[in-house]
Amino acid sequence: MRFARNRWRWLQTIQNRRNMTNHKTRGQRNEDDSQLPDLDAVGDEGNDSTTRANPPVHELRLGRCVATIWARETDTGRRYNVTVCRLYRDGQRWERSNSFGRDDLPLVRKALDRAHDWILAQSKAPPPPDEAA
Repeated sequence: MRFARNRWRWLQTIQNRRNMTNHKTRGQRNEDDSQLPDLDAVGDEGNDSTTRANPPVHELRLGRCVATIWARETDTGRRYNVTVCRLYRDGQRWERSNSFGRDDLPLVRKALDRAHDWILAQSKAPPPPDEAA
């Protein structure tokens, strides 16, 4: 009888812990995801693309995950870099973070895969006409 009582307490403890944590299943979205801001409205101190001399060439957003593609010209041709961030809300302001939780990782992988596809498509496309001509 004592074993059954202890097992019941243990099961109750496990169930309570599961109820207290926020488990998201695959494909489930937070209610805030539908209210995501335009990327230009997100505060991003020190990495604001509107104040940079070299703005990003493309941005991909999957839920709260954003992959930003940057281009730079080199002697051997155009090279691309990708940065990834996560949008989060701090009070009423939307901010960016470079850290990701367990549930963000599938979106990060997918965003990076799409960024890779975009970069490959750009390398196969004909070069844009010169603006000087």
